[in-house]
Amino acid sequence: MRRILILFCAAVLLCSFSACAASPQPAAQDMQILDITQWPENEYTRAIPTPDMGKPVTEIKSGSLYSVTLDGVSRQMCYDYLACLAQNGFQSKFPGRENDVSGGWLYSNGNAVVTVSQSGSRMIIGITFESID
Repeated sequence: MRRILILFCAAVLLCSFSACAASPQPAAQDMQILDITQWPENEYTRAIPTPDMGKPVTEIKSGSLYSVTLDGVSRQMCYDYLACLAQNGFQSKFPGRENDVSGGWLYSNGNAVVTVSQSGSRMIIGITFESID
């Protein structure tokens, strides 16, 4: 399950950058991609702290996985959100990987599993209710 979440996080990152391509790319049949301008209210986003940074630009729903892409988020802002997750009962389930260009982290509170990836000025928050244990 951990591998699936990491691959999903990477796929979401690729999908968010594909918006920069010259022509639209076809989405998977079960994947719904929407442009947004506000933080969405749904069962997934109610399960996590609402970020107080960045501008929501895309939401993706694919099966039991959901993600929101935020624009205008620095690495430090991402660290601040990770601290917010920890303060709200989420624990790191994967030590996180990062380099000068990007980073990715996995947190869970026993109910929701959250992947956070950050690259450039974008942060992607992936949410699922599937167990990773």
